Amino acid sequence: MVSKYLLLAVIFSGLVTWILRMIPFILVKYKGLPAIVERFLKFLPVSIIFALILSSVVTGKVGSLPQIK
Repeated sequence: MVSKYLLLAVIFSGLVTWILRMIPFILVKYKGLPAIVERFLKFLPVSIIFALILSSVVTGKVGSLPQIK
């Protein structure tokens, strides 16, 4: 049987984790983001896709230049 203290610890840690993850969403909802941050976030998906494609196309070994697969 699971101890009450263990169950409470799991529930409490889950609640704390959830609250910490929700704080940024709540702050952005009421305060908003600066214009420079919004501009940066517009380019973020493109840069992530580029990094994923580049890492799958180019290979590199320690001590040598990157090569195309």
